[in-house]
Amino acid sequence: MNTYTSPKVQYGYTDGSANLVRPTGITYPNGRAVNVGYGTGGGMDDILFRVAAIIDSNGPATDLAD
Repeated sequence: MNTYTSPKVQYGYTDGSANLVRPTGITYPNGRAVNVGYGTGGGMDDILFRVAAIIDSNGPATDLAD
């Protein structure tokens, strides 16, 4: 298997500012992007790092789970 041409899943994370690193999304080899939402900034889900929504970002944004 050639690792330079093999399909791969890419993971997105916050930039680490304010000592905050958490997942923000996944991009699949076919280009499909799925984002993770933590609710309103400063809200309970956001403060507790609790995932509030999983959103399919291809085409019109579609909530996959709330």
